[in-house]
Amino acid sequence: IINLDQLSGVTATAGPGVNDRGNPGSIIDMDHTPGEWVNSPTADFADCNSNVYMTIDLDDYYLVTGVTIWHYYGNDRAYCSQKVATSDTGEFAGEEYVAFDTGIGEYGPPESSDGNALTFPAKVGRYIRHWSGRSTSNGGVHFLEIDVYGVNEIVPAPPPVPSGDYTYIG
Repeated sequence: IINLDQLSGVTATAGPGVNDRGNPGSIIDMDHTPGEWVNSPTADFADCNSNVYMTIDLDDYYLVTGVTIWHYYGNDRAYCSQKVATSDTGEFAGEEYVAFDTGIGEYGPPESSDGNALTFPAKVGRYIRHWSGRSTSNGGVHFLEIDVYGVNEIVPAPPPVPSGDYTYIG
């Protein structure tokens, strides 16, 4: 198991409403120190009814087994409306595997220098998306770092999901 986001060709993109400060790749630069919040992707919300996201593209398909997420942890705080999902298409429109979801308006665990480590059964994926809302300290969303863990071996893309409506009879 390695940190897949350190492989060549991996990119990060900011979703709508995120100020990536001109460098969305800072979320995979291996620097999650609290002082880096001034260089990291950010957004601002008045309440926990909204969130924004960052997406990591691994540039190929891998067995993904977990992620570690860091937000600002320089004081006691937690972030709300968090979610982590993997996808083989990058659409995140129902085909994704949701690995973690606090629910809109609910807070995740307290932030720490260790990050929030999430492990899950190995899933074939290329895209990893993390959503987050504001913190308990202020309206800011501070995406410091995302590490994506998995097996360092390219695997075939999964078959596409059949289109159309199907009824199970059994």
